[in-house]
Amino acid sequence: MKKLLSVGCSNTLGVDLEEEIGLTFFDNHHPDYDKLVNTVQDYRRANNFSTFISNKLKMECVNLGISGASNERIIFKLVGYLESNSKPDFILLNLSGQSRTTIEYENKLLDIDVKWDPDFLLNKLQVKNKNFKSYLEFHREVSISDYNLVERQKNLIKYANLVLSLTNIPYIISNTIPSTIDLGNITDKSVDISFDQFNEKQGRKRAKNNHWLSDSHQAWGSFLLNKIKNLYPELKI
Repeated sequence: MKKLLSVGCSNTLGVDLEEEIGLTFFDNHHPDYDKLVNTVQDYRRANNFSTFISNKLKMECVNLGISGASNERIIFKLVGYLESNSKPDFILLNLSGQSRTTIEYENKLLDIDVKWDPDFLLNKLQVKNKNFKSYLEFHREVSISDYNLVERQKNLIKYANLVLSLTNIPYIISNTIPSTIDLGNITDKSVDISFDQFNEKQGRKRAKNNHWLSDSHQAWGSFLLNKIKNLYPELKI
């Protein structure tokens, strides 16, 4: 069966879709996490926009979404997959927030949004070393700049687009979170509105934990499919 590869952050995974089956604020701190995690993952997998698109294209969906992932991590994940696996038949590159960055600490990759409060991040990242807060404060101070938030991000996206264009695999690039970077200035294989802006503009309701529900995923999937249809008529959608 043909494969669709989708890479992105929590929006790509479908985080918070489980609210529709009565599970709100579900994470690894939930008292029944071990018991319910498979149910949650199955529901997210069945109802996110990547699966919606792959079903319409009659392809198997390989979803590599990572909650909180920076664009750096998303793009490197994409490249790593292409280096180590057989070529997929379509690629969705779903970009995240441009203020996110990725570091390695204690042999783990940590995604940091430099605009978030250091105390909040310390708790979210579950780092027990209190001295790590000083690093977060310093990191925040030096990272909020035009180079890090705009030029560096723009170059990462240009790099990803170049890699994708050389594969000869059909693809589309979108922002799931609003960005100051105009994807249309980088590639015509993109859309001019983010997942968040698209659903806000149409008045859809967010989940209690701020992500989107299945009606929003389906609407976004349909929107992307229309763009895909125009870009790649040979797919006969």
